[in-house]
Amino acid sequence: EKEGNAKAILGAIQSQFENNELFRRLYPEVVPEDFHKVTWSATEMNVARTTHRKESSVMIIGEGGSKTGMHPDEIVVDDIISRELMESMRSGSVADMIGQINRWIHQLVPLLSGHPRRCITFIGTRWWHNDCYEHIEESFGYGQPPQKYLLKTTLPDGSIQRLPVYRVGDLVVFRRSAIEDGQPAFLELDESKY
Repeated sequence: EKEGNAKAILGAIQSQFENNELFRRLYPEVVPEDFHKVTWSATEMNVARTTHRKESSVMIIGEGGSKTGMHPDEIVVDDIISRELMESMRSGSVADMIGQINRWIHQLVPLLSGHPRRCITFIGTRWWHNDCYEHIEESFGYGQPPQKYLLKTTLPDGSIQRLPVYRVGDLVVFRRSAIEDGQPAFLELDESKY
């Protein structure tokens, strides 16, 4: 929802390219030789690549924005609705805002490139029923019944975690509560290790 948040995330990614020596040694093929000779701004960045495309490697916009004429391979839509918007919706002050966001979501699909692995990833917090995330599931799920799966992963402490997901229409859906068994589900990372 907020372009400022997206700019902060892009800045953190750029900092890894510029300052993380381990990253630079592991992935030298994507690190630009000279950051002054590539697009490297608050809203766009280019990494070294073999293709010559007009699109930057990474571009950011806020909800409702567009990059006219650009056709990315992947679009990541992260937190398109905030708690503030939810509170405004509850008070009735921005009734049409959800409709505008839902229309914007549908405008993303034609923006994708023709790449075979093109995709849109939606990430966010469910604040209420009938929000944008429910609209996404209904629109791209096409009323199909969910096919349930159980993913398994090993955590750093060696324990096994099982994560339920389901596929419906064009979507794979992973839902998670913020608090599970009295513990935060999303652990804080110790950034000193990275």
